[in-house]
Amino acid sequence: MRRIGRETVRMGLVIAASLSIAWAPAVVVAQSPGSSDQSAPTSPPAAPSQLTVAQTGTAASAPAPQSAAQVGDRLHDSAKSLGAAILDGIKYVGHKVSTFFTGEKS
Repeated sequence: MRRIGRETVRMGLVIAASLSIAWAPAVVVAQSPGSSDQSAPTSPPAAPSQLTVAQTGTAASAPAPQSAAQVGDRLHDSAKSLGAAILDGIKYVGHKVSTFFTGEKS
């Protein structure tokens, strides 16, 4: 009976470690402040006001559209940083688990 309890606890620890490896880095990356040029706008840009159009005689110019290469570069950089964060999380959890079982202090 005790052996079944130990196996259940062991399986629970393995599942918890797996979940932390899978989700913790993504949460950290999502919460970290990014540079303003890589963050997506939270709301659509506002239309120019009537006052601006009346004063200047022209509508405010829209930002130039980005080329496919620029968008691809940003996507690549974002994916690369996410992969690095996940790898760092795996290394961290692996180190913590191994030190827990070996009793080493670091």
